[in-house]
Amino acid sequence: MRLKRIFYFVFPGFLILSILILVSIVKISQVNTLNYLLKTKYNAQKNIISQKLHRKETVLNLLIDKFKTDEKLKNYFYNKQRKELFNYLNKEYDLNNLKNKYNISIIHFHTQDIKSFLRTNNYNKYGDDLTWRKTIVATNKNKKDISGIEIGKSGLMLRYLAPIYYNSKFIGTVEAGILLDNNFLSSLEYNNILYQLYNWKNEKEEILFYENDDDKFENNFDLNQIKTYIYNNNKEIFNEKYGFFKYINSNIYFINYITDFEGKVIGGILTKEDATSLQKIFNVSIKRIIITLILILLISITSYVYIGKNILNKVLLITNVSKNIKNNDYLLINKFKINKNSNNELEKSSFELLQSISFLKNILIHIFF
Repeated sequence: MRLKRIFYFVFPGFLILSILILVSIVKISQVNTLNYLLKTKYNAQKNIISQKLHRKETVLNLLIDKFKTDEKLKNYFYNKQRKELFNYLNKEYDLNNLKNKYNISIIHFHTQDIKSFLRTNNYNKYGDDLTWRKTIVATNKNKKDISGIEIGKSGLMLRYLAPIYYNSKFIGTVEAGILLDNNFLSSLEYNNILYQLYNWKNEKEEILFYENDDDKFENNFDLNQIKTYIYNNNKEIFNEKYGFFKYINSNIYFINYITDFEGKVIGGILTKEDATSLQKIFNVSIKRIIITLILILLISITSYVYIGKNILNKVLLITNVSKNIKNNDYLLINKFKINKNSNNELEKSSFELLQSISFLKNILIHIFF
């Protein structure tokens, strides 16, 4: 391969290819970094939701534990004294304070045969069959505390249930619950929608709960777009194993799934965060990298061309000297001007070659003339 082709085409081509590969690596790195940040935000929101639910569950647990050791409360329950039990709860536990301070929506007592005995949120409704409530049935059967989220007629509710004993005799069960409503959503960061997959009859039905009743909230959330994206990519909006997070139109969307006490996915919290600032940072970063690479490319190509030109000139000099020797044009050799003090190896070699040729020429002249 000719040196000219190597210096003018192969080296610059290799350099351009290297830079293109580097740009691709940088781009992939940018995407991976973005995905990492998305996942970090997703996990952060997941932890916030988990911590809030855990704190609320702890409050319910403490309340139920007090009920289990309150002999007066258990006596009213055992003797079926609904009014006395309700008044006692109001007096000793301050139902309004429990609702306003801890968002406890309901305290509910159930009989041994799984019927409603007393609801604090609806005193006049009792005696109805509750066998459709899996948590109550499980607590009644296993005689163990149960906690978790369950779908009720009001929506998704965090519940804590326990069996009640009086004089070592099982007399029924009790639960305390906190409804996951707009108050809960407002306590979270960013914009959130509570997405319920089933109704209280366990029938498939999409039910949405918003932070507020403003019509603009749903439009701003662009729920249809996120659902369309997921469905177009052959994904369910809810998956049994994994959460979902995606970057769409300068917004981050992620879903934290909600499971019931049996581990079944029954809904989720869909979160939207404005990530415009994040996108701007990435755009500026990419532009700077591209400009830097272009400058490196221009400087490198210029350097290659300059160095290549000098090397080719020296090689051309040696070639011409060789041609003159071959053609017996010894007298023309002296016309080549070479700097004998040059640090360039090719120029030094050329000078040594001309010196040797001149020495040889003088010997031949001396012999023949």
